Formats: sequence, C-alpha cells, structure tokens
Amino acid sequence: MQAQKGQCDKAINNLVQLSPLETALGQNAMFLLGQCYEKTGKKNDARTAFLQAARMNFDKAIQEEAWFQYAKLSYELGQTNDALVSLKNFITAYPNSKYTLEANELLADLFLMTRNYEEAMSIIDNLPTKSEKLKEAYQKMAYYRAVENYNDYKFENAETFFDKSLKYTNSKSFEALAYYWKADMATQRGEYDKSIGILNKFFPLAANIQKEHSDKVDIGTGNYLQGYNFYRKKDYGNADAYFLKAVQTLKNATNITQKQNIYPDAVIRLADCYFMQKQYKSSAQYYDEIIKTNAQGADYALYQKSIIDGLGGNVQNKIIGMKALVARFPNSAFVDDAIIQTGNAFLSLDKDEDAITTFKSLLTTKPNSDQIPDAYLKLGLIYTSQSKYDDALSWYQKVVKQYPATPASNEAMLAIKDIYIAKGDPNGYITFANQNPGSKVTVSEQDSIIYLAAENQFFKGNIDNALSGFNNYTTQFPNGFFALPANFYKSECLFTKQDFSAALKGYDFVVSQSQNRFTERSVARAANINYFDVKNYQRSYDLYIKLQTIATLDENKRETQIGLMRTSFFLKKYQECLDNIVKVAALPNLPEFYKAEMAYYKGMSLFNLNNKDDKAQKELEYVVKNANNEQAAESKYTIAKINYLKGNKKQAEKDCDDYLDKFPSYEYYLGKTFILLSDIYTDDKKLLQAKATLQTMLDNYSQEDEVKAEAKQKLDAIIQKELDGGKLKLQDNGTQMNFENGK
Repeated sequence: MQAQKGQCDKAINNLVQLSPLETALGQNAMFLLGQCYEKTGKKNDARTAFLQAARMNFDKAIQEEAWFQYAKLSYELGQTNDALVSLKNFITAYPNSKYTLEANELLADLFLMTRNYEEAMSIIDNLPTKSEKLKEAYQKMAYYRAVENYNDYKFENAETFFDKSLKYTNSKSFEALAYYWKADMATQRGEYDKSIGILNKFFPLAANIQKEHSDKVDIGTGNYLQGYNFYRKKDYGNADAYFLKAVQTLKNATNITQKQNIYPDAVIRLADCYFMQKQYKSSAQYYDEIIKTNAQGADYALYQKSIIDGLGGNVQNKIIGMKALVARFPNSAFVDDAIIQTGNAFLSLDKDEDAITTFKSLLTTKPNSDQIPDAYLKLGLIYTSQSKYDDALSWYQKVVKQYPATPASNEAMLAIKDIYIAKGDPNGYITFANQNPGSKVTVSEQDSIIYLAAENQFFKGNIDNALSGFNNYTTQFPNGFFALPANFYKSECLFTKQDFSAALKGYDFVVSQSQNRFTERSVARAANINYFDVKNYQRSYDLYIKLQTIATLDENKRETQIGLMRTSFFLKKYQECLDNIVKVAALPNLPEFYKAEMAYYKGMSLFNLNNKDDKAQKELEYVVKNANNEQAAESKYTIAKINYLKGNKKQAEKDCDDYLDKFPSYEYYLGKTFILLSDIYTDDKKLLQAKATLQTMLDNYSQEDEVKAEAKQKLDAIIQKELDGGKLKLQDNGTQMNFENGK
C-alpha cells in the first residue's frame, strides 16, 4: 500500500526486511522494492532487488519483467558484462516477450562497448539474423580478441580470432590489420610462403588502415615483413625489391619504433641483399647511410662496408674501417671479428709484425671471445712461416689444451704434427699427443666420419638430416671426440624445430663442461627454455646468474638482466627484483614495450613488500594504461586492492567497476575483483548487494579453484548473517509478517 500511495521511502524500509524470503511473497516484495528504488533514483539498489525477484519463479510474469529490468538497469549503469549475459539469457528464455525487441536493441549497443569479446561474439553467432551494425561489431571484437592473444604470445588462439574477424569485412582497416598480423605470425613460425601469400592480400588494403586502429602497421611495415620473408628464403632478388619499398616508405616515418628500429634495419637488410648478390656498390651505399647517421646497427654496417672494401681489393681501407669499428663501438659484438679481419688483412699485405700485434690485442681486449682459437692458430701460422718452430708450437698447444675436442684443436694438432716432423722429432709429437687424451692420434676414424657428416648437414641447413646424424653420433660415442660440439649442435637442431625440452638436455651437457666456445650460447638458451617453456624459475635464475659472469655479447648481457628481473620476481625475491629493474632500465636502446613489463614487476614487488605502497599503485597504473594483457588485468585488480587496504573504499569500488569494463576476459582476476567488491559492500553493511555480487560471480565462473571456493564461503557467511540478524517474525504458514515497528 505504501508503494502504491507513492510513499516509496517508507515502503523501502519495510520491503528490504523481506529480502531473505524465498517465497512468492518474497518475490513480489523484491519486485516492488526494485520499482521503489528506481522511482527514488537508486538504480544500483533497484538492479539488485530486481535480480533477487528474477531468481525466484513463483510468478512467471514477475520473473520475466524482473529479468528484463535487471538487464536494462545493468546497461544503464554501465555494468556491461552483466548486461550482456542477462540480455542474452533473457532473449533465449523469452523469445516472444514484449521486451524482446528492446532487449535486442540494447544488446546491439553493448556489443560496441564491451570488451568481453568472446562472450559477445558467441551471442552474435547464435542470433538467427545479424544487422550490418552487428557484423561490424563482430569484426572489431574478433580482431581485438586476436590482438589480446597475440600480445600474450598465444598465437594459435590469435590465428583463430583473426580468421573470425575476416568473416565480415565491413571495415577495410580491420581487414587489412588482420591480414598483417596473420602474416607476421606465419613469419615468426618460419612459414614464409604462407606469410607471402597473406601479405599479398594485405597490400591492396593497406591504404585503408586508420591511425586510431594502429599506428604501427602500414604499407611500409608490410613491405618490411615481406622483405624478410624472401630474405629468409634466401631469395635476395625479391627481398631487395620489398626492402627498397620499405626504406622509401619508412624514411619519413613519425612512429618512434619505425623511425629508430625498423627503418635502420630495413636499410641494413637491403644492403645485405645487394651484398649477397655481389652488387657491392649498391650495398656499400646503404651501409654508408647507417654509418653516417650512426643509426641502430651502425657497427654491423661498418663491419660489412669494410669487408666490401677488402673484396674490392682496397685492403688499406678495410683495415681503416675495422679499426674504426673497434674504436667507435668497443662493446660491439663485432669487435673480435673486426680484430681478426684486421689481422688477416695485414697478413695479406705480408705485414707479419702488424698482424702479430693485432692478433695479440684480441687476447687482451676480448679474452673470452670465441675468436681466440683462430687468433692462436694465426699466430702459430705466422711463426711457422718464419721458421720459429718453438714459438709456433706454444700457440698451437694453447689451442689443444684450452679448446679440446673442437675443430680448431684438430687443426692445431695437424700443424703440431707437421712442425715436429719439420724439426725431425716425430717422437716429440707422439709424446705430446699421448699427454692430451682428447687429441690422441688413435681417435676412431668412424667417430670423425659420423660427426663430420652430421656437421656438414648442419651447416648446409639440412636440420632433419643433421639431427639424425648427431643422434647417431651421441648414441654410439656418448663420450666421443666430438661429444661437446655434437651435443651443442644437436640442441641447436631441436631448438630450431621448437622441441625445447629435448634441446635442454644437450645445452645442459655443454653447460656442465669447462668453459668453451659453446658455453655462453648454451647457458643463454637453457636459461630461456627453463623460464619460458619449463617454468623452472629457480634453474632459470641460476643460469642467468652464471650467464652474468661469462656473457660477452651485448644481447646476452641484456637478456641476463631482463631474465634476472623476471625470475627473481617469480621466486619472490622482491627486493632483488627491484634492484634488477634498476639495471634493466639502464640498458641502452631498450625497446619501448619493456617499460610496461618493468612497471608490472616493480609495482607488484613493492605491493608484496608493503601492500599499501603509493609507489606500487603508481607503477601499476602505468601498466594498466600502456599494456593490454594479463599483467595489466592483475595490475588493475591490485590497484583496487591497495585502495581497499588503505581504507579508500569508494575509489576501490570505482576501480572494481573499471576492471569489469576493461578486463572481463581474464576470468581469474575477474573473480577476485567480484570478491573484493563484495567485501566493500559487506563493510558498508550492504549485504543484499554483497550477496548478489557473489552470486553473479559464482553463476558465471567456470574454474574450480581457490577463488570460487572463497566466493562460496563468503556468500554462505552473508546468508547466515542475514538470518541471524533478521527482523522478521514468521507467523502461521509464513504468509503473514509483522515488523518490529508494528506496521
């Protein structure tokens, strides 16, 4: 009566006390409560009341209208995920309802704003007819879900959703982007012919790409990717054509990544293509462009340009160029190669003393270089040519002792044999050989043949044949003459075939040996496999620590710092993780995308050390703004948690609502967000809302895990609390009620 007379506030005070009832009277009361709340402008409370009425089926007409009103209010309040689910269920349950048309119209609007892409797409798939608006929404949602999976390195899922996006081609911009990323993934998988075919579909559409959809993809990046496809097929004629187009397009790029990374690399690859086709003049022209602008890769360009000078007979310019590389880029990976090339150039000019000085300089400047054995061999060769046999022997013997069971050791042994024979001392050679078990002249001929056959296949690029050969060798000669390189190259084959767990065995074998030319690469490979594939963070951490002490390549030095940042976090070494983040941030030319990852580790580490840390919240806000992956979802939830723990419940509630809009695809943190939201309602004594929030979460949560268990426990506790503290006094058969105020 109070509601009918417009006395909504009085009616609300009485009706809310009926919320625990699961009877026809309770259903009517909750429906009436929803109407009263809506009339007084309390839409959130109205939505909760309608949901309670809709869950009861005593009066089918009330249940139908309550479901619709709940869905409509969810839409109006911006609860897009709940609105989607409830509208879908309503249309399915009541296909002939007087509200069906309005429900479909609301659903169409929601498709354009929701980020729960898979659920929305499923709804569209099941609709008997689809408007052009729905098709356009479907194309976009499928594309965005594909990009989410791509960003999480889930390429198979990404492929599926890109294909779904291409079912409808209302937007030529999204159609072009879908083809580009499909081609990109094919290239990463080594499916170059497939990528070439997909890019041929991309090129006619590339001009349609809108900047608001992507500022990273355009005709320039498409040509760059196509150039790489042909480059990796060793089809340098086609590759140079596409790299040339890429260079011409990207030269005036405004995107930082394109300008600083992609453009210089395209120029270098164009130069490489000309180099491989022996078009040295054109090749040198593009290497020069990189050298003069000191762009990324300038050290490599200078090295290649100097090689071209040598091939053209200008040995003096080659020497000048190689020396310039060493001076300008002392930390370059090409420094040791440049020193060896300089020494070789002096040898070709018969300047033995300059060559000796150059080769010896490598021993002091790069003592861990894999070129050291070559420098020893060259020094031995020079002294042999000068008939300084004892000096020559000292250098060759260093190779045998320091690099046993390597091709360089075999070459040194042959030279040692020749020297002893030249000296007329064959017994000296026999004595020396017997003192070095790994270099005995009695090594099985079969051992050598099997290994060298496999090695030959490997360097020809016949991976399957090489793998078969190395398997044969390691089976017959597990401790053989070439056990070290055989295990390494076998693992390289398996790595190429992406059989990472099998590759790990060979890398571990190399790591367990004394330091050798394969150690650094093996440690790096093993560390990454343990982190990315095996998820053995302790082993990965230990290997990164080892790599830190032996790394000579800038790439490995960088991987070490990044790897230690990641693994220390997963091992809960939070302070150490923070220290590692500082080192990662100091790395030169660090790609932009690492910033969000660093912010994630920093924010979560600070949170774990102090769950009310303002600095943690600031870092996590950066992640949410700049990333679109699971780390961003966890960061958004953690921001809400921090505000809750700090007592800022209104902001925490806003953060929870924001999460539901932005990251509904990540179910685990979606569930935790619902639980946090229910805690906020419980603290504010809004038990009805808390209960409805937990019930909504349980109705839609698909996993049987600790999150679901916690939600069940909290829901049971709220229901018990309601019953224990209720103001109802049931009389007779439960259809008559008295309130404490007697009304």
